[in-house]
Amino acid sequence: MKAWIDGRIAGDAAPLRVSGPAFRCGMGVFETILHHGHRLPRFERHLERMRASLEYLGIGFELPGEEDLRRAVLDVALANGLSGETARVNLFCYQDSPASPASLCITAIPHVLDPDAARSLVVYPHAHVSHLCAHKTMANMHQRLAWEYARKAGVDDAVLADAGGSVLEAACAALVFSDGHGFFVSDSPYKLPSLALEAASRSLSVEPVYIGLDQLPGFKHAYWLNSLGGIQPVIRIDAVRYEPDWDTCRPLLRDLLGLDD
Repeated sequence: MKAWIDGRIAGDAAPLRVSGPAFRCGMGVFETILHHGHRLPRFERHLERMRASLEYLGIGFELPGEEDLRRAVLDVALANGLSGETARVNLFCYQDSPASPASLCITAIPHVLDPDAARSLVVYPHAHVSHLCAHKTMANMHQRLAWEYARKAGVDDAVLADAGGSVLEAACAALVFSDGHGFFVSDSPYKLPSLALEAASRSLSVEPVYIGLDQLPGFKHAYWLNSLGGIQPVIRIDAVRYEPDWDTCRPLLRDLLGLDD
């Protein structure tokens, strides 16, 4: 794989000082973006979220403009033989030295869209709540461990909850629930502001409410949303099974992923 690092196409290794904050504690943020054909759905919103996190975390870096970064993404896709294809693009902005500006790295790897996918989830047994839950930090250890826990359990993703049993999100996605009449999302500041959920909320009236783990059996439908998958039905969380709502998911997924643009 070839990466775009600070304006140049390079190999798949980023130089890091072993004494620097990126190496020592994952000081940095990242975004995950769908590249489909030559389209980058919600690219501007991804950049806005990254800029907001850089400012909040005090990482000194002025992100280039949208057109410059769009060109860089297309360049790295081309360098990896993915021009016009479907790919997962990541933008990483990391602080290698407190005394110098942060670095920007862009990668692209193949990605397969599956509009017919349905998700099975497991509840991750460990809680982790902090102000950092609202940012995609490169020290993404809790979410990574939860995802690995899910994969070892033979399912797709893990439900994250706080110590009081309040559902937050999945390790890799936002979660929406429905009783068959309305759509509900966990009302908590300790989760990532999902851009897929933000876009889906233009079509769905989603109400933020408290959702406890003990309430999961009371819902009829559940939905898994992120930038690479759009919106997909959840068919199971642990032993609780949900009816897949394809009528909602299929048209909205195409809109979220820009498949008809």
